[in-house]
Amino acid sequence: AEIEIGCTWIMKQVLQQRGVIVNIQSLWEHMCSKGKFKIKFVYTELRKDDTVTSWSILMLNNVVRLTTLLTMWLACHKKPATKDMLFKFGMIDNTFCIFCNKEESINHLFFDCEELKHIWCNVLNWIHLKHTPKKWN
Repeated sequence: AEIEIGCTWIMKQVLQQRGVIVNIQSLWEHMCSKGKFKIKFVYTELRKDDTVTSWSILMLNNVVRLTTLLTMWLACHKKPATKDMLFKFGMIDNTFCIFCNKEESINHLFFDCEELKHIWCNVLNWIHLKHTPKKWN
C-alpha cells in the first residue's frame, strides 16, 4: 500500500514502518499467549537486520517522546489515571467515560469503548494494518 499524499512527516515515517510491525506481530502474539511478554525480545527483533534502525528518529528526535513512553509504560503496567482509579482515591465524583458514558477502566479506555474503538479501527484501516487489539488480561 502506498503512503497517503498529504500526510504529516511523522505519519509518513509511521506508515513506512508497517512491514516492521507485521514482522514482529507473530513474536508479540506468541509471547502474549505464553503470558510472558518481554520488550527485550521485541527490541532485538526490531534490530535484527540493521544496526541503525529506520524507526529510531520517531522516538529519539520526537518532541512527544517522553509523554509517549510514559503513557506506554503506564498502560503496560496497568497504571494510567483512568476514572475508575481516580474515583477509588476520591479524586473525582464519577467514573463515566467522556466518549460513551460507560464506566471508564483501562480495558474500557483501550479496548471496549465503542467510540475509541471506531477511531482506532479507522486508523488501522488507513495505514492498511489488519490487527484486532486484545485486552490486557
